[in-house]
Amino acid sequence: MAYNKGDRDGAPAKRRPIRRRKKVCAFCADKEHDFIDYKDTNKLKRYVSERGKILPRRITGNCAKHQ
Repeated sequence: MAYNKGDRDGAPAKRRPIRRRKKVCAFCADKEHDFIDYKDTNKLKRYVSERGKILPRRITGNCAKHQ
């Protein structure tokens, strides 16, 4: 009889939780610049979707001040 991995005495498989790194606000981490330059399109592209909407904090990692 062939061994079936699904028949393990009915015990569920244990999974290790994935630890994700906490996102840090790029504007707070960069102490060199005192303000956000609206003309720097390369930096701002990371925070806007393809449709032109501002991405949420949980995705970008920005703080409330810089959101």
